[in-house]
Order: sequence, then C-alpha cells, then structure tokens
Amino acid sequence: GVGQRFQTIHAAADSLEFRGVGGPVRLILTDNNYTENGTYHVSNGHAAIDLTKVRGLADTSTVTWMPKIGVTPRIVFTGNKPFCFYFGDLFTGHMIFEGYNPIGAPIPDQFTAEPNKRGITIVNTSTSPGSVFAFEEGASIVTLKDLRLTGNGMFGSDSSSVVRLYNEQNRQIYLSKIQDTVALHDIRVENCELGNAKYGIWDHALHSQFNIGKVVFVDWRNYNNTFTRNTIGTAAAPVSKAGIQFNNEQDLTISHNEISNVNGTLGGYTDVYGIAQPSVLHPDTGNVVRVWVDANRVHNLSSTGTAYRSEERRVG
Repeated sequence: GVGQRFQTIHAAADSLEFRGVGGPVRLILTDNNYTENGTYHVSNGHAAIDLTKVRGLADTSTVTWMPKIGVTPRIVFTGNKPFCFYFGDLFTGHMIFEGYNPIGAPIPDQFTAEPNKRGITIVNTSTSPGSVFAFEEGASIVTLKDLRLTGNGMFGSDSSSVVRLYNEQNRQIYLSKIQDTVALHDIRVENCELGNAKYGIWDHALHSQFNIGKVVFVDWRNYNNTFTRNTIGTAAAPVSKAGIQFNNEQDLTISHNEISNVNGTLGGYTDVYGIAQPSVLHPDTGNVVRVWVDANRVHNLSSTGTAYRSEERRVG
C-alpha cells in the first residue's frame, strides 16, 4: 500500500518472482482500494497477475496475502486480460489468500458460511471473458478463504467462472509440444462469496485419454480439491449456468455451500444447475470417483427449461 515496502500488488508479485521465497511470507494489504490493469512485468497475455514463476514455495515457505487489521481492501482489475490472478503449469503451491484478520482472538470456523469474515473483495472488470482466480495444468496447494469475488458478468462464456480450474490435453496442446500434463490438486475454496459469471466454480479436469503408442487408457484426475461454506450467486451478483460444475475428479468435497440466484436467461441457457457433474450426453463430461457432495442449500434457480438443484450422474 501507500508508503509501504511494496506500494502495489503487482510490485509485491514482481518481488516474489525475482527473489523467490525462503521462509513464511505475509503480504499485508494496508489500503482500502487497489487497482490493477494488467500492464506490468508480472502480467502476460492471459493474466494481470501471473504467480506461476514464484520459486521456493513449500510447506515451510508459504506466502499469505491478508488485510491489515481493521482494513477491508477492495481490489479492482481493469484492462483486457482474461484472468486476474493466475497459477499455471506446475505451480508448486503453498499460497494462501486469507480475508480474515480480526482485532483480538479469531472466532473459530463454523459449519456454515460466515459473511462477516470476508474481508477482501476482488472485482474483475476486464473486457475479456475470464475468471478472478485461474488454475491450470498442474497448479496445486492454494487456499482461497474469506473472500468476496466478483466476475465481469460475461454470462455466455465457458471461461467466465469466478474460480476456474482447468486441466486438459487436446490436439492443439499436443502439437505445441506439451505431450503430458499434471493433475490439479489441493485447491481449497472456503467461505467465499462468488458471483456475476456463468459459473461460480468450474472444475474441468482432464478427460480419460487413450494413448495409442502405449495402448493404454490414461486417467489424470484432479484430486483432493475442497469447496466448502461458500455463498455462490446473490441477487446483486447472480450466475447463469451452475453454481458449481465439475468433472474428472477424485476425492473432491463439496459441502455446506449455499447456491442461489442461478438465472439461465442471463446467458441464454435453457437448463441450469445448482451443482452439476455433466452426464454422458453433455460435451463436458469426465470420469468421477469418490466425490462427497453433502449439506448444500440450493434454491432460487430459474430458466426457460429445467432447473436442477443437482445433476450428479456417474459419481462413483
């Protein structure tokens, strides 16, 4: 913040990339308002803040972004980058975004959502469809907790999800010399408010593939991801297709979320969902095993076709 060692978020991210991490680091947001426009050294063609290249992260060398006590920072992303914060190929994890930094002793986490703890707000106003947080191709061990996250309202785009997990291998990627991939795992989204996008959370993992050379099927499912106690969709920030959509996951937990204000007319969709694991009839489907979906409250869904509170087919 103003007058601090790093005056902006991109300056702090640039230092992380240049110096690496050798122990626990806390980056404390001291200002009420920040703006990032995606034109800096840590920006690239797809992200305003790309954190992929931070070295030295480990369970004993974590980075935690948090507010100063008594401050409720609001971060607005402008410009034309699809993603605000990006974690790409083989990001080693151990990064935390924590919005709760109370005066005095912290209140222990409850079973249900706690809106009063959501102390950091991040708003995406980019002119390109995308997400506030994006994880791709092997990024792992990141916690998003006690945040308010608002998309840019491009309700008709698959890329428009507040939190986007994406891991895929296709012909275009293969021909660009990327011939394998690594699963996304241990991504935790807890007690966040998400809205103003097609999806609150879109978790698109690698489909089962057949390796012709080795004559075997390949399964690189995402694993150990957790989505709990979130408020997905509000009257002011609805979603247009599904609160949470996932596929090709293993040991995923989706529990104690409140999903509402899913309005298909915003994106021109006939069918809408609270929680969806697409069936074989959908183009976006994948092999799912050992998934726990429990104690979610889903309501206020509207569409010109069918509104499903949940569609969880082929869950083993």
